[in-house]
Amino acid sequence: MSSRNRSGRGSNRNNGNNANSDHGEEAQLWESIKARVSEVVVGVNAESKGLSKLVEMDKEMGSMDSEKIPGASLKEMEQLCRAGVRQSDDNILKARELVDQLKILRAVCVAKEQAEAAVAGPSKRSSARDNAASAAALSKVVFSKGESVAFKPKTVSGEAASDWILGEVAQVLGEGKSRRYKVIDVEPEEQSKQKEYRTSASSMIPITPESQAATLGPWEPKTTVLALYPNTTTFYRAEVHSMDEDGRVNLKFEGENDSSTLQQVERRFVIEYRP
Repeated sequence: MSSRNRSGRGSNRNNGNNANSDHGEEAQLWESIKARVSEVVVGVNAESKGLSKLVEMDKEMGSMDSEKIPGASLKEMEQLCRAGVRQSDDNILKARELVDQLKILRAVCVAKEQAEAAVAGPSKRSSARDNAASAAALSKVVFSKGESVAFKPKTVSGEAASDWILGEVAQVLGEGKSRRYKVIDVEPEEQSKQKEYRTSASSMIPITPESQAATLGPWEPKTTVLALYPNTTTFYRAEVHSMDEDGRVNLKFEGENDSSTLQQVERRFVIEYRP
């Protein structure tokens, strides 16, 4: 396979799902939530440090003759105040996004618990309703500029379905229900032209940062996943065979000529399966 062959293996792909990947959405959301918790903690600590410095300087300046207070000290206090306000606003925004993600995680878990509790052989209408609820929850996931994601570009009517490819969030557009994203292809077909795609959260899957890869749990054997094919920036359907001690995943990619061929992929690039 060439490093950019995104469609050559498409004819051999099957878009069916697998019950073993039921916890993929929850796992990805939980990893994203843990990352945001770390960001909030860092932000709050930074705000507290700045406030402590400001209180210390205020106490020091208060004990001095007002005419002898250095102008540089007053300027530094003003800068600390402004920085503190900016940091506080940023912390509030991140905390709200964290709460939103927790609500989404709960909604996804509840929806799946209800589906599992349903009687065997649910109707197509019920299945469609559950899928719609899950898609609605996923559309509320919030991504940030600079995040690595797997995303599925929209196709023009009549074109073959596109594959999931590796990208990076370049810009966040709008807020709330109207929030959209500009995502760039990390390795465009034409190296001189870095293409941007406008997309929504429902067409994106978060990629755990390398610094947090050690927090990811193992995949169960025979789980159907999407995985980054070696030496490409494209995700294909695969089945988990086993996990190595170093965290790499041994996979059987669908459509391989030799069904016994296993490929190793870094754990953070093995994600939940979506058609």
